[in-house]
Amino acid sequence: MKRICAFFFLALTLLMCLTAAAEEANLIANGGFETLDASGNPEGWYPTAYRTQEGYSRIAITSEKAHSGQYSAVVENASANDARYTCTVSVEPSSLYRLSAYVLVESMEDTGNGANLGIEGIYSYSDCLFDTDGEWRYLEWYGETGEDQHEVTFGVRVGGYGAESTGKAYFDDVRLEKVDALPSGVFASVWYDTQSYVSYDTATTQQTGQKSTALFVVLGVLFGFLYLLARPLLSRGGADRRAVYAFACVMAAALAVRIVLAVNVPGYSVDINCFTAWSLRMAERGPAGFYAADYFCDYPPGYMLLLWPVGLLLSAAQGAGTSLLVVKSLPIVCDLAGAILLFAFARKRLGDAAAALVAGIYALNPAVLVNGAAWGQADSVLALLLMFTCLAAIRRDWRAAFPLFAAAALVKPQALLFAPVGGVWLLGCLLEKQEQTDRARQWKSVGLGLGLAVLVAAAIIVPFSVRQSPGWLISLYQETLSSYAYATLNTANLYYLIGANWTSLEAHVPMALPLVTALAAMSVGLWLLLDGEKLSLRAQPRRASLGALCLLLALYQFGLTFFGGSYTAYGYGMMAFAFLLSAVCLAFDRKANHLPFYLALSLILIYVLGIKVHERYLLPALPLLLTAYVLTRDRRLLGLCVGFSITTFINTAIVLDNAILYGAEMGHLNNDTLVLNDALCVLNLLLCGYAIWVAYTGLRPSEEPQPEKAEPSVPPAYERMLLSPRDARLHLTLRDYLVMGATCVVYGVLAFANLGSTVAPQTGWVSTSPDEQIVFDLGESTRFSLLYYAGVSYNDFSVSTSEDGVTWSAETPCRMREGLCYRWLYALQSTQSNGETTYLSDSPTSVVWFTGRYLRLNACEAGLNLWEIVARDENGQTLPLTIVGHTGARTGVLESEKPVENLIDEQDTCVGEPGWYNGTYFDEIYHARTAYEHLHGQAPYETTHPPLGKLMMSVGIAIFGMTPFGWRFAGALIGVLMLPALYLLALQLTHRRSIATVSMVAFSLDLMHYTQTRIATIDSFPVFFILLSYLCMVRYLQTDLFAADPEKPRLFDRCLRRSLIPLALSGLFMGLAIASKWIGLYAAVGLALLFFVAIYRQYRVSNVACGLDVEHAKLDDSQKARVRAAQDFTLKRILITCGFCVIFFVLVPCVIYYLCYIPYLSPTGPVTLKRVIDAQIGMLNYHSTPGLGMDHPFQSPWWQWPFILKPMWFAQDSYEPAGYASTIMCMGNPWVFYLGAIAMLGALVACAAKYLNLRSGVSLRQGDGDLTLPVLAVGFLAQYLPWVLVPRSMYIYHYFASVPFIILATAWWLDRLPRSRPRLRMGAMALYLVGALVFFVMFFPYASGWLTSTGWLDAMKWFSKLYY
Repeated sequence: MKRICAFFFLALTLLMCLTAAAEEANLIANGGFETLDASGNPEGWYPTAYRTQEGYSRIAITSEKAHSGQYSAVVENASANDARYTCTVSVEPSSLYRLSAYVLVESMEDTGNGANLGIEGIYSYSDCLFDTDGEWRYLEWYGETGEDQHEVTFGVRVGGYGAESTGKAYFDDVRLEKVDALPSGVFASVWYDTQSYVSYDTATTQQTGQKSTALFVVLGVLFGFLYLLARPLLSRGGADRRAVYAFACVMAAALAVRIVLAVNVPGYSVDINCFTAWSLRMAERGPAGFYAADYFCDYPPGYMLLLWPVGLLLSAAQGAGTSLLVVKSLPIVCDLAGAILLFAFARKRLGDAAAALVAGIYALNPAVLVNGAAWGQADSVLALLLMFTCLAAIRRDWRAAFPLFAAAALVKPQALLFAPVGGVWLLGCLLEKQEQTDRARQWKSVGLGLGLAVLVAAAIIVPFSVRQSPGWLISLYQETLSSYAYATLNTANLYYLIGANWTSLEAHVPMALPLVTALAAMSVGLWLLLDGEKLSLRAQPRRASLGALCLLLALYQFGLTFFGGSYTAYGYGMMAFAFLLSAVCLAFDRKANHLPFYLALSLILIYVLGIKVHERYLLPALPLLLTAYVLTRDRRLLGLCVGFSITTFINTAIVLDNAILYGAEMGHLNNDTLVLNDALCVLNLLLCGYAIWVAYTGLRPSEEPQPEKAEPSVPPAYERMLLSPRDARLHLTLRDYLVMGATCVVYGVLAFANLGSTVAPQTGWVSTSPDEQIVFDLGESTRFSLLYYAGVSYNDFSVSTSEDGVTWSAETPCRMREGLCYRWLYALQSTQSNGETTYLSDSPTSVVWFTGRYLRLNACEAGLNLWEIVARDENGQTLPLTIVGHTGARTGVLESEKPVENLIDEQDTCVGEPGWYNGTYFDEIYHARTAYEHLHGQAPYETTHPPLGKLMMSVGIAIFGMTPFGWRFAGALIGVLMLPALYLLALQLTHRRSIATVSMVAFSLDLMHYTQTRIATIDSFPVFFILLSYLCMVRYLQTDLFAADPEKPRLFDRCLRRSLIPLALSGLFMGLAIASKWIGLYAAVGLALLFFVAIYRQYRVSNVACGLDVEHAKLDDSQKARVRAAQDFTLKRILITCGFCVIFFVLVPCVIYYLCYIPYLSPTGPVTLKRVIDAQIGMLNYHSTPGLGMDHPFQSPWWQWPFILKPMWFAQDSYEPAGYASTIMCMGNPWVFYLGAIAMLGALVACAAKYLNLRSGVSLRQGDGDLTLPVLAVGFLAQYLPWVLVPRSMYIYHYFASVPFIILATAWWLDRLPRSRPRLRMGAMALYLVGALVFFVMFFPYASGWLTSTGWLDAMKWFSKLYY
């Protein structure tokens, strides 16, 4: 008996262990759906669906059926949908798993994916079940996780991505288990998002894309500005270890930038594909088998040898990014080598600092970056070889110069363009007077160099010639040089300017071109020949030669004018002139140090005046200009280099951008940037003329700039901050409150009047079956129209009429879609074609008039969401409706019952005709709807912006119901509160009540402010919080941080604690702005800049304090205490403040942001940090989608906004009386916008003039302590400039956050009028406000939607795209 008991106990223990092990093996904690929370939902599982509206799907836990235990999950789609329960489980990377479940399909239509198991976010799913014969069926599915995957989210579902299904299925006993191997014959699905290799095919095109032209212009201008900023370094000579370290950092940054560009920019597809194919062919066949009659390659063998190791690396490379980096590695290496060569060459002649600047100009040159790392071209390889060649020629080291030039010519044929000028230099060196021994040595060097050049050429050519016919290389060069027979190829030069881009060389040149050229050349030639007395005799021969050359060109061009000619004749004539001009200048200027400039000059002239030139051909001239500067110290050469770098960069970048967006066949200088292209042409022509002028006047060292008078060692502003600070408090009086209150009341009345209807249906009905029908009785036969208030629905429904309730008329479709939610709609006439229903536009003539006693509504689909139906007679009176029939409904689908009586229980809410006043318009269909969903705990629809703005709108809906007034209330209220916010900001910034009053009143009269705050979108909220955040930051900037107790100064005293309050509030409002819309991040950049300005000022004040002798200075006790506190505590307080700012500006905004996502995420799953981050990634991907919304008719780029070039059309009613119209346009007040643009431009210029010293480079000046201009500049630019980088469509209302700052700038300038003439100043302010009022009244009908005569609206059509 004991043995039996022991055996039984052992067996029981073993069974328990096996059970525990089995449970442990299942990674799903609640796979049987037996553990429910207080709300009856399964723990760890979350319902979600493609269509989340009621009536489409039922996703629930049920005890109706269960495979084991008490419960199972049921997913029932009443209409086609993809619905599921999802669960997230931790997994191990690169592992195999088995997902299994028991499934019972009760009913399922044979469409879509049926019942299945699927992975969220990717198109991966198990076998699909449509019928299980009423039995539970075991379903298992194997999958593999990714290398970096640590969790997987899967679902038990009915339907799939793009494969929605209708039907009902139960799921139970879901298991996820890790397995070591797959069963025989079973394949594992991929449970992660894969990134496949991208092949950059010339045929690949993207038809949509936001061009980055504005970004290229900004980057080009920024490069020029940085050069001006760093130009003072040119005056610093000698050794400087810091400059060497700085150069090393520049090179590291240059390498990093190139790697990022190489990996992320696909390059010009034709060139990348060619270089890739040639590299791989070299690696596979070697030189002997590379060239073939049936294989295209127009590059000479020198570059193919360089591509050989690239091909070997490509064979081993994995992934698109790595392959791109390998293909572009050669130009990247040559770029960096060129910069290092420049630095090593320059530091011996200029000093370390100047050498670092010269080399940095090349290393970080945008034209060089886009040519090599982005495009993938080989021009930098040629440039490097030409630099070595030039340096050898300067030293007359022909033994190196000839072989190097031979190698360059065998790498790219464009090297031959330098041969004429190089030949003139060689000839001059051989013919000049010199000692017999020197002459013999030079001839010997020439002979040896020619021999080495032959050997180098043979070493390159012979390996490729094994299987080639004699003369093959000559044929290759002839084909290469004869290709691209066009006047110009996307180059911003003379030919593009006259419209000859991609024009055949055989085309006849317009007569005006050679005529103008001849007249210009004749004028210059006669001036050179007849006005020579102003030059020294020594310069006369060169002048005469140049004059004769110009007259020769004029004679040739006159011949073309009168006898006609092609672009070939004109272009070759101009190229001959270019070579002769450079050669003549070089012949009369025999200084060896000047050779690089004349080589660069010849290429510049060919680039601007020659034919068959590509946009990239100028690149070798850039390092030659830098080399020439090193040798001559003529700063004009640096100006030429920077100027041509900017124009070439923009030109090349536009072409590459077009090729990436639209395919290689559209990779040109297209007409969509015609104005900019022509501007580049004009700039290149001007720069070319300047280069000729430099050659004519001769190269000379630039004069060193004279240093300006030194500024006081103790800036007065810092001394005032230390000893006699300004009171930062506003000292608000009753007058301030009265001004703010009166303005708010007057504006508030105008803003809330006609804001929207306060009544709308609040209850609705949802269909549960496509067969559901409702019959209404009107009491008697009558003629009527039909209106209905639409909820969120995706499919149309139909109605029919009957006299007797038996015989029904044909079905009349009624339109329903997401964009028509929460508004009244008429049943409109429609047409049918190929199964598609097309409705006539909204107008009284399109309304369907029914006749009958009975009205039957046919749902047509489950999920039809209607809130009210109203029948009106011909007099507009509402007819009583009675429900007499309801059939076809399914039970159990809806979470809560929606009785059909809801369709007729709020008949009095249909007031007037359908329009913006009693329904949604523009983006209210997204934001108002999402606010309602947040309020009711539903999954939100609008997820492209943070939730806070919609949450604030939901407060108005909670108070006033889901009515137009309710969903617009919060925004209108915020619009009113913006006025005192701007008043306080202006007053805090300037401490001038006149400026504050003018700013507030002008803002209240701005049309964009009025329109944007009365529509239920989120833009009002971030702008309001941005104003408050700047208000608090300005307060911090003005706070006295050096007050100290004379008896006992302390580190953490009252002044430090008080300074933290505005910082904390600024961070709080910044967080609220970011949680409303991401434009708050733009403000964050501006706030951070202002904060560090404040920190810098505190540091400078501490320096002033440390320079004071407290004991001997004439200071009172409080001032002495302030100085001691500044000496002892400033740096510590700065560190403390920065530590608190991490809390205020990082932690607090993050907490706010996270909390805002609780109502966003909780309906569909747990609120986790990962899900919040995933939501941000989704938003970023959406907003960074190139070309998103570019087809919108009111899409408006950023530069159009200040000039109101394209207002935004929000709404237009369709049922107004004749001669009247109601429309809503988003536009600025022209008076406010235009004056604001001028004022802001003036403020930016004034700010730059105040703080920047431009006489010798760019350096900072000491200010006067007034930060009004910097705050205006930072506030405006922080909100405006980021839009330059946005790749998607933009609209004029994106300018809204910048409007307060242009108004502040205008008021500031008005207040700058002479204080001695107060009447003039006050009169100007009054005139400004009166003008704003006049224009506000004139355009008010367009901004408000008020019913207005069409005569008024026609009279105000001052701008394009104004509609009614």
